[in-house]
Amino acid sequence: AELRLTVDSNRGLDLLPAAPEADGAIAALLAVVYEALLDNTWPRMRACRKLSCRYAYYDRTKNASRAWCSMATCGNQEKAARRRMRERTAH
Repeated sequence: AELRLTVDSNRGLDLLPAAPEADGAIAALLAVVYEALLDNTWPRMRACRKLSCRYAYYDRTKNASRAWCSMATCGNQEKAARRRMRERTAH
């Protein structure tokens, strides 16, 4: 995936994909990762812990402890499944 360096009057130096095809999409993703590494936001990039989801999100919690992409969907489903498992093994 090829990236090109550009100069933006507002942002300064910027990395952009050199091609719009599939390689361009990979290059755009690599540029986002590179920028996250530079501005130290990379450690807060996460993947949802629910194995069937694995959606990527940015953890904005104060202590950087978010586990699921959404508590309303994945978090709730995972917690309910663990509770059902505990109830089955307790009896």
